[in-house]
Amino acid sequence: MNFSDCENFLKILMNGPPGHIENTKTLAIAFNNPHEGYNIIHITGTNGKGTVSKLCASALEKSGYKVGLYISPHISTFRERIRINSKIIPKQKCAQITEEIVKITQERNLSIGWFEYFLFLGFLYFKQENVDWAVIEVGVGGLLDNTNIVNSFISIITSVGFDHVELLGPTLEDIAFQKAGIIKEGRPCVIGPHCPLEVISKVSREKRAELICVPEISETAYNENKRIVSTAFDTLRRYGIEIQENVLDGLDIQQPCRCQIEKINNKAVVLDVGHNPPAISRLYQDLKNIFPGFKFVSIFAMTKGKMHEATLRELINGTDKIYIVSSSHPKIVPYQDLAAVLNNIAQGQLVGSGDCNETVPAVLEELRDNEILVICGSFYIMKTVCDLLGISLKGKL
Repeated sequence: MNFSDCENFLKILMNGPPGHIENTKTLAIAFNNPHEGYNIIHITGTNGKGTVSKLCASALEKSGYKVGLYISPHISTFRERIRINSKIIPKQKCAQITEEIVKITQERNLSIGWFEYFLFLGFLYFKQENVDWAVIEVGVGGLLDNTNIVNSFISIITSVGFDHVELLGPTLEDIAFQKAGIIKEGRPCVIGPHCPLEVISKVSREKRAELICVPEISETAYNENKRIVSTAFDTLRRYGIEIQENVLDGLDIQQPCRCQIEKINNKAVVLDVGHNPPAISRLYQDLKNIFPGFKFVSIFAMTKGKMHEATLRELINGTDKIYIVSSSHPKIVPYQDLAAVLNNIAQGQLVGSGDCNETVPAVLEELRDNEILVICGSFYIMKTVCDLLGISLKGKL
């Protein structure tokens, strides 16, 4: 099998379901439990979990460990999801491990979903390469997520907000309960300042797990995420893990397309993949501190199945002008549909709508000196946007 075969196999899987945790457990046994044999940090949260995951992995690497990292989703290639010591999985490794996965699932007549494929591609790679630690980011929620077969050394819940309510429940308490499902018996859990404490405390008490809470202070989302990681590493030290002191000093792992500021034709452009109400609210809070006195012109797209109306309301509160766009990606809401939702909420802020390829260059061209262009709302337009604007993500992914 070569990498093209690997991509073709994935295309077939993408037409089906992602998988479910009971099937994941069955697959784990078939693959000889490749998630065992190394220490794991398991991370969930409505927002911030990707940044916290990369910070944890980079800091562990800086402390001298060989570190696997599993994150989702991706921007350019699915190989971004799986890394060892900051380097994405090579194409030849993808092909080799995919061949193993196909062989075992066919021999044993097992089904595998697309998310399960990514997950076991990572687990098998980490096992073959003998990592010391693996940092595993949850896909959705926690309790029933495919990643929740791991027995982590420590778990982290970065934040709890409204997202994936159709899967996790309609209230913050429901969502918090699902995310608290990654807490393991007798193992510590660190939670960020924006988490319903009562629900998570109850779960931690039932599992006799130490709960460490990061206090809230006024700061950017990125600095809050660094404090969460710092608290997690202080906890690991107390549990006997050797972590370099001040390991986060000088470490700047700003995630691509997370409040990423670029200069295009002497104009400021911000890329951000925030796609739920709390993420959009926090984005514009941070931007108003970074660019005081400026107005914000927003180009916005959204993924199907998200909280469209609630997220648009936060966008309305944060920005001055809105353009709705869509692309050819099948997961993006057509701009006509999203524009109709926006017009039902508030008329006046919607300046235009259309295809991403046409709208982005036109809006940038018309941008005034006192305006900042913010392109946000979905992972699935960012590769197109970067290609249009000549932004290279090499070295950032």
